[in-house]
Amino acid sequence: MKTGAMTVPKLVAMILGVVILIVLIVNAGNIPPFVKQIGDKYDNVLYSFGIGKNESVRGGCENLLISSSYGAEGEKFLEDFGIPRGEYKNNFLFVCDDGACGINLSSGGKYRLESGMLESLEGKDNWVLKEQYKFKRDAKMTKKDWEIYNGFLDLAEDRLGEKWLKDFYNGMYTDRFILYGDGFLSFGKKIYMYWQNGVWESDYDGHPIYADGDYVYFGDNEVKAINTFALIVSRKEEEQSWWDRFKNLDWVIFPDDVYFRTERDYRRNKDPKYNFLEKDTLLGSSPAEEYKGVLKSGITPGEIHWRPIYFLVGYGGRNNKLDRVSEITKLRKEFVKRKENFLEDSYPSEEDLNKFKDALADETITVGGEEYTIDVEWDFSTSLGHYPLIKLTNGVEVVELKFNHQAEFINSHDGEYLRDYPLVIQYPSGIIANEKDYKLIESSFDKSYKLNLIGEFIISRCG
Repeated sequence: MKTGAMTVPKLVAMILGVVILIVLIVNAGNIPPFVKQIGDKYDNVLYSFGIGKNESVRGGCENLLISSSYGAEGEKFLEDFGIPRGEYKNNFLFVCDDGACGINLSSGGKYRLESGMLESLEGKDNWVLKEQYKFKRDAKMTKKDWEIYNGFLDLAEDRLGEKWLKDFYNGMYTDRFILYGDGFLSFGKKIYMYWQNGVWESDYDGHPIYADGDYVYFGDNEVKAINTFALIVSRKEEEQSWWDRFKNLDWVIFPDDVYFRTERDYRRNKDPKYNFLEKDTLLGSSPAEEYKGVLKSGITPGEIHWRPIYFLVGYGGRNNKLDRVSEITKLRKEFVKRKENFLEDSYPSEEDLNKFKDALADETITVGGEEYTIDVEWDFSTSLGHYPLIKLTNGVEVVELKFNHQAEFINSHDGEYLRDYPLVIQYPSGIIANEKDYKLIESSFDKSYKLNLIGEFIISRCG
């Protein structure tokens, strides 16, 4: 072989050199830890080709003082985290030969990224995953969301009293209207279609019904909702003659038995969102059994009980199916009558709306050191307009707090309850703030906020 000929080790070394140069230019802001990580990985590749030092195991770590190594950004992180300035000298970012990267804080916490996820050291060598505390939005914006939501509620409860405010908002929930199919056509899967505060949702055996990634139906159109339900429980769009059913084999497919009920004073309680088989049954393990139990008890079944659908659509009581166009049409008409009453009962009185507005309009709350002025609006010309709309204005920015009956009340990662009001934040830009983050009670939010600050800082330096 000629002297200077290109060998595999030389070629690998040249390629790695070019790649590292490009990556270093792109990541110039993270030079100290990044150089060490790249250097170690570079050495590992060379070792695999028999190049470099005759060693293969290293495990040392380098500590970089956060306040001096990262200047204003490092100091801002320590300040936001609540580290006293006198302790800045005791907070380090570490980067190790094995690729580990994280921070040591003077408060005693040690955190690292492992496979892109945040972990904390608990005990001598027990690393515990903290990714479940990660906000949907970045920590700074989530803190803004939290201060808007809680700043408004703190003021409102102070001016109106917590009980009055709770009763005011809880009174906006309508009764809930529920349709049920016993699952004969879906091999035992029970279907629920339920309406509340103008919105329909569908449910199979305690889980949302999906088709091609979407709900079979989710929306405010009762025609589409009821038609969708009817098709699922009957598989027919039109009435058919006996001969048509025979030709289409519909004679071997029996429609679901269908029941309905109205749930009075329904409000999100502390049960899982989709758990109707347990939550909605009063006297039996199914609507059919409950209906039989009510009859045996001598009680006349009313709106709050499960009853066969023929109580609404007729057909002489001989049929508990929803399998005729005339029955579907009658169901829609009967529902519309109920819907109007449900909504009317949920609207706040004009007296309460004025009391609410007089207590809060033109008041201010502080968010991120800036003042937001409160305004309260409502519009009787639309059904949803009857509920108060809170607008918080800071210069040209307007943030809204709106009533939403589907507002979250429980934090999914640890089962902790949130500050529970049926209000959601809406930004004009269309940005969606995550309720399970900004509705955390203060102690839980502070914990999650600090974990998110740590995670974001480590990723920015080591990611």
